[in-house]
Amino acid sequence: MNPLHRFLPPNTVHLWSAHLDVQTFSLDSYWSLLSADEQQRARRFVTDTLQQRFILAHGVLRELLGQYVQQAPAQLRFSYSEKGKPYLTSAPSSPILCFNMSHTHDQALYAFAHQPVGVDIEQLRDSVECDKLTRLVLSDVERSAWAQLPEADKRLAFFRTWTRKEALLKASGLGLAGNMRQLQLPLSAQPLAIHHCFTPIDVHPWTLYDLPQRDKILGCWVTKGIPDTCLFRRYAQTQTELLTV
Repeated sequence: MNPLHRFLPPNTVHLWSAHLDVQTFSLDSYWSLLSADEQQRARRFVTDTLQQRFILAHGVLRELLGQYVQQAPAQLRFSYSEKGKPYLTSAPSSPILCFNMSHTHDQALYAFAHQPVGVDIEQLRDSVECDKLTRLVLSDVERSAWAQLPEADKRLAFFRTWTRKEALLKASGLGLAGNMRQLQLPLSAQPLAIHHCFTPIDVHPWTLYDLPQRDKILGCWVTKGIPDTCLFRRYAQTQTELLTV
């Protein structure tokens, strides 16, 4: 496998998607990559399916990180910010490698850059009561706009806004400690690219991009500033080189 660090120039974002399929990947090989803390977290899941997806999602993250920083995946060490955002402590401090991960159902999304970056993916679920959750996710202005949308667009617009805000909070380092209602974004059921997105969480501009909907999975990635390039790749256990898709 080619080292990936040389393919990540400044002001570039790499996105990787992975299908967390136990039938495709060797679960034991990924389990052996995890730290004792990660293995303990995996054991807490109440179902085998959730446990297996956690193992694969974090094992794939280690595989990719290992390629970027040229270290054995099992030897990578993490620390956490005050708000819980992980960062590498076993890798060279220059250039800094920023990364983020999100997974839902059997899909995972990863982002790598030399500037703060965040990603979020959500499954468009019919069981979610959007009407009730708007009070937690949308600002007052957004809720008013949401109420005016056609009924056919409301669920998709809500989930897109949810993923946008999750990705933005993760990129900023606030994560779940952030207040989604303090953020205000354009409300749309359609994919958007938003540049120079100023928010109360930072004085610096952020750039937000929606990913196209695939099946019932929505995604969004956010990075500080405006990147020159974004490359999107699919991960396979036997192939982690950057290939044109």
